[in-house]
Amino acid sequence: MATVRPDAETRLAHAEGGVVYAEFIMAFTPFFLLFLGIIQIAFIAAGGMVVQTAAVKAARAATVIIPDDRFFYNGEKEMVLKFDGSSDDSKYSAGLEGALKDQGEVERPEGAEGDGQSSEKGDDGSGGGGGARLSAIRMAASIVLSVLAPDPSLILTWVPSGLGLDKWTGSVGRDRYSLRKTAIGESPIVRFFTGFLLYNSMAAAINFPKAPGSKELYNAGEGFNGSVDFSKIPNYDK
Repeated sequence: MATVRPDAETRLAHAEGGVVYAEFIMAFTPFFLLFLGIIQIAFIAAGGMVVQTAAVKAARAATVIIPDDRFFYNGEKEMVLKFDGSSDDSKYSAGLEGALKDQGEVERPEGAEGDGQSSEKGDDGSGGGGGARLSAIRMAASIVLSVLAPDPSLILTWVPSGLGLDKWTGSVGRDRYSLRKTAIGESPIVRFFTGFLLYNSMAAAINFPKAPGSKELYNAGEGFNGSVDFSKIPNYDK
């Protein structure tokens, strides 16, 4: 068995080599984690501001669109939002068009006949449902929310998982993730338009709470039949 001389033990006990590196790691690690935490909080705050701005834009658009003339919304009745894609065209024909028909100043908007915008019912105001008025309100929010949409190439990697094909595809594409792709994307312009035209139609929803901050919605729950008539809501204008 090898033995260590007393003078060698003394030198090892007083050795200071590598102390600077150890101190640097101990001091740098918490500050580095704090720095990363600040960045994440900034991302969360920025995302919250975007969502809040989108809600404000949608609310301001709704105050104009809901009571606006049905002439511009496929004949949909004023003060009524259609979540099932149907539209009431009878009063439109007997009203505005009938009053101005003799003057030759009315040209029926394209798609005003019949059911108007045909689409699937979306009880929660999500994309894929709703009439012309709701679509216009959703567009006001979608423009703002498009800056938060993920990169198109990243969305494509979700498809196998969503279809339950993971056991066949494995981790194909996932090893190509990067901070640039998951954050601003390879092309911010492509990401913006992809979000506006495709992603937000599936991910964004327009809901109408019964009170500020309330979880009870006019467009969900008992009594909801696919449309909301704001003219029948007491103090709806307040």
